[in-house]
Amino acid sequence: AKIFFKHPSWERFQLFEDEWINNFDNILYLDTDVFPWPDAPNIFDCINNKAFNTAIHCAGKNFNGMPSFNSGVFVLNKSCAINMRKYFKKNLWLEKFKKNPKWQDSVELNEIAQKPEIIHHRLSPKWNIKNSPDAYFTHMCGALKKNNPSASAIIKARNIIKNNQII
Repeated sequence: AKIFFKHPSWERFQLFEDEWINNFDNILYLDTDVFPWPDAPNIFDCINNKAFNTAIHCAGKNFNGMPSFNSGVFVLNKSCAINMRKYFKKNLWLEKFKKNPKWQDSVELNEIAQKPEIIHHRLSPKWNIKNSPDAYFTHMCGALKKNNPSASAIIKARNIIKNNQII
C-alpha cells in the first residue's frame, strides 16, 4: 500500500510490508540515483541474512554516537523487517515533523537501526559512496549530476551504458 507521506522517498517503507518480505529471502533497496558497477562483488555474498544491512556513511558521519548510513542503499529480510516495522507509524512521523520540519526518512531509519532489538550489519562504505567511480555502488547524488556532468563517475557510467556493459 502506498505510504503517501511528505516525499516519494518515504515509499521505500513499503518494502517492509508482508507482500514484499514474504516473497523474497532478501530485498536490496537502491535509490534511483545509485549506480551499481558491473565489476562490483555480489552484495548478497556480503550481508548478514538476519540483519538490516547498510553501508557505513562514506563521509564517516555519526548518529547518536554510532556510525550512520545513507538510506539510499540497504538490504533487508523478513526477520529484520518485522522487528523494524513496528516503529513505522505515520502519526509518530507527523509529530517528529512538527518538532523538526527538516526531519527525513534517513534519520528515521538510522534511529530505528539503533534500537537494541534490531540486528544491524554495517557494510563497507564502498557499497554507497557519493559520486565515486571507485565504489561498488555509486550514489550519483546532489547537484553534481546537473552542475558537473563531466564528473568522473558520471563519465564512467555513461561509457558503460553506451557500450552495453550494464548488468
